[in-house]
Amino acid sequence: MIGFFKSNIQFITENAVNPDRRRYAVFGEAEKHYLDADIYGHSAFYTPPRYWQ
Repeated sequence: MIGFFKSNIQFITENAVNPDRRRYAVFGEAEKHYLDADIYGHSAFYTPPRYWQ
């Protein structure tokens, strides 16, 4: 995978922030970009629900 990332570093660098740009540009998108992992304590990786409606 390192070969892929190195050969595409310019594209990845320029486009890595696109989800955050969409967050501010599209109504209703901001709430899809926030997860308060602190409320799940030490098992924040295993405890949160996998799917939301």
